[in-house]
Amino acid sequence: MVDTLYCTRILPSRQYFPWYYKIKRQLNDIQQRYVDLHEKIYLKSPVTPTEDNCFTVCRQRTRWSTVFNTSIENEFVPNAENLKLQTFTTDETFNEVNTGDVLVIPFKTAMPLLKHNIDRQIIIVVTDTKENRDASELIQNLRCVKVSYLQNLKKVASLTLEESMFKPMRSYAERLDSFLHNNRKHRSEKDTEMFHHCKDSAERVFFEIIGLFNRSRLNEDHKPEVTGTHQHKVDDKVLKELYRVCPNVKSCGYRYSTLQVFVNDMSNEKSYNRLIENVLKAHGINDFKIVPAICTYQSFLGVGAKVLPTGDVNRYGSLGGFAKKNSHDMCALISRHVAIQSQDMQVSLTSDDGSIQSKIIPETVPIDFPGPQLDISATEILASDVSRCDTKFRSEEGIRMTGKDCIYDETHLSSRRVHIWGAVSTPGLGIITMPEIHDINEDNAYLIVENRANSTTVMSKKGDSGAMVCADDDYGSGVEVISMLIGEDTKNPGKYATLRIDKGLKQLEKQTDSSFRLCKD
Repeated sequence: MVDTLYCTRILPSRQYFPWYYKIKRQLNDIQQRYVDLHEKIYLKSPVTPTEDNCFTVCRQRTRWSTVFNTSIENEFVPNAENLKLQTFTTDETFNEVNTGDVLVIPFKTAMPLLKHNIDRQIIIVVTDTKENRDASELIQNLRCVKVSYLQNLKKVASLTLEESMFKPMRSYAERLDSFLHNNRKHRSEKDTEMFHHCKDSAERVFFEIIGLFNRSRLNEDHKPEVTGTHQHKVDDKVLKELYRVCPNVKSCGYRYSTLQVFVNDMSNEKSYNRLIENVLKAHGINDFKIVPAICTYQSFLGVGAKVLPTGDVNRYGSLGGFAKKNSHDMCALISRHVAIQSQDMQVSLTSDDGSIQSKIIPETVPIDFPGPQLDISATEILASDVSRCDTKFRSEEGIRMTGKDCIYDETHLSSRRVHIWGAVSTPGLGIITMPEIHDINEDNAYLIVENRANSTTVMSKKGDSGAMVCADDDYGSGVEVISMLIGEDTKNPGKYATLRIDKGLKQLEKQTDSSFRLCKD
């Protein structure tokens, strides 16, 4: 007699698995760009089409399994009683159910399925310690199968679903790793031309995949096996020598595998290019690029912004956020280059709900402050206006959320998708391409953000200076508050400098001899 299984396919609900939709959107975008690359360069194997990852709950038709499976299904979606059933034989199940699905099976139904050669994500749901022991023995050599009690099912299912979603990304990363690693030693002029033509796109996709894996909840054995030759750190010896032989060098940092050297006078590029080249090649660094220093970036002052300095109606900026000075005085955070436009130390903070006048704190725009001045200032909010200030931040989709402190770790920030809600860009969309920049004066104060690949929405426009750069928390609620927008590299449009908010707040504390704490809710 052929065993019959009754299967219910359940798309992860937004209520129970909100992270799925955030990650899935990113993975779909990455896969499309990988497909485009696959057509240009030979990556050894075909691309499997994207499909939704669902939970497929299987059972036999008995009264007990019907009741128990309803309990299982309720762990995935409200009102599970209304779900549609599909009928398969045991042998048909692995052919008919999508390869990206997670099979969820009561222990009493599992035995026939586990006789097959399994490369599917499966969860066996047990009811007591005996079933748990028997199931655990049964799956000892089955890497893709997990055991869970009903009360732990949602947690186990969430991790298993993530493993299933990321599985194709692992092979993509490993193929790109091979392409980037092996093609650095070119065999012909044609190979060299093809490699340089595709290098930037390939590195972007590769590092976005690695960044997602690094921020995921997956164990190491589910992550790609890559050479590690793409990860670079700026050597202190190289920095010191560059600063010594070429005073125009202001900072350095890696954009993927290319060392970018920031200089403040591009007009004399030829005169010091050889000096920089000699230093770098002496240390075995051949992949480098000389780019304008951050202090030369064009600020985004323009019509329509929310911070209006008095005296010039054509030069505006954006409100970054709010902070508490000495734990009780409310302040607004704005760009210094916006504040210095004001003729009377006043700015108008405007929104659709009206505007308020705010006085610039003089110490935050000093003329003779010792050391470098970061691009941040603060203004005082009158007690009568505090209730009108919304201190929450927005997700990429525009939902007002509590802000979270950023983890300033290169692994955490590398290829992180970020956004702003400025006075003009609503939103602006970007991605961090340089999470660590070593500056001659203020180490690691800046991050470089670029427009996202294949996106019609740019990161920023005129009027967005001072807007806060944030990132959605993919696995939780709220948004990480990362940095403040400074401006754009006019020689490399689509590349933006941002100031880490923690470094900016520290400068305000030094200038005012007060404490500053970012308001996040």
